Amino acid sequence: MYLRTEPDVLEHRRAKRAAEGDDYAATIREDYLRQIHESYERIAANWRHTLLRYQEHAIVPPDADLITLPAEIDMNDHPDYVHVVAATIREKIRRMVASRESGP
Repeated sequence: MYLRTEPDVLEHRRAKRAAEGDDYAATIREDYLRQIHESYERIAANWRHTLLRYQEHAIVPPDADLITLPAEIDMNDHPDYVHVVAATIREKIRRMVASRESGP
């Protein structure tokens, strides 16, 4: 599962939280957010290769799909949105399990 958001959005959220007194948010640098984003983008682009490389550590099957969800809505500001994300994840997993149970 990859909750994808652009680094500029993350920086805006970080700055807002830091201004509101979040001491941890104040320690995070913008270039760090960009580096993390670029790393996740590389993992997403090479999902199959990455999954096979770390197969013995993975808790997902080696043929699992990467599920990418946009995270443009800030769950900190809109806590009920987490239910929308959770429902989307549950539905995608339900469909994945159902397709595996039906077999080839």
